[in-house]
Amino acid sequence: MLAGPLGYGSEEVVAFLKQSGRCGATVHLLPAPSDAELTWLYQNCQFAVYVSLAEGWGLPIGESLWFGKSCMASRATAMPEVGGDRVVYVDPESIDEMAGALRRLLDEEGYVDRLNQRISRSDLRTWRDFHRDLLNALCPPFWSA
Repeated sequence: MLAGPLGYGSEEVVAFLKQSGRCGATVHLLPAPSDAELTWLYQNCQFAVYVSLAEGWGLPIGESLWFGKSCMASRATAMPEVGGDRVVYVDPESIDEMAGALRRLLDEEGYVDRLNQRISRSDLRTWRDFHRDLLNALCPPFWSA
């Protein structure tokens, strides 16, 4: 399942999938998933893949972790800060590195389970944590002066 809006350069991937007969058969495109669909996808996937060149917030990585699923993600920008050691990082411009990471995630027995165990033992940041930190940054408590 490929879920989410198609980004820059995705035309070639979609053309390949259609030409190969994979699109609609083994690969399904869901360009605008609802919150309920995203929830179902996270709950039912083995792992997520988010190899973006410029995602500044890393929200899909955090969402994957909140659902207890690891993620293959880009090591670009601040994404490693979101996933820590619970995520597999790749160079977003290296097809070979992405292919190798996917092979390991799909084929190495116990690998995904070990990553997911790290998640279950982690203290993940919540929206409440983010809200508190944002308020403290914008309006520091008077006692911190």
